[in-house]
Amino acid sequence: EGLYLVDPNLNFRSWAVYPCVFQCSWPREVTISRVDPISAAGPSQKVIVSNPSGVPADLTGVVIEYNGRVMEFHPGFTIPAGAGVTIHVNVNNPPPNTATDLYWSLGSINLRNAGGTVWLRSWDDVNISVNSWGDGGDYHYHTLG
Repeated sequence: EGLYLVDPNLNFRSWAVYPCVFQCSWPREVTISRVDPISAAGPSQKVIVSNPSGVPADLTGVVIEYNGRVMEFHPGFTIPAGAGVTIHVNVNNPPPNTATDLYWSLGSINLRNAGGTVWLRSWDDVNISVNSWGDGGDYHYHTLG
């Protein structure tokens, strides 16, 4: 959604983009239900995204972000009603992605056991879900708008 200001000579003078606030296409019910950071007990790092609603949630255009690293869900990726997807972080030699398991490489960054924050947001910077643990980490996402 946008607004454009055009002068009498049809020259663009200004513009603004407005985020969706009513009946948006992004999935309102989807949440980051759990984060398993790296720990001494094992190298398994996971983010679980759940859809507790009674209808499938299309995550087209939705991204997940941690410490400045972003993973976009591929177009048409859907979480069935009442189900979830596990996002495995920094797995060596990951198998192919499936409908219930995705693999996200953060490179040298790990989901810190001491704390951090993971955001699930729409392409236009609308926060859908946020999950913080421990000290919340030292990276703080700010929308552009």
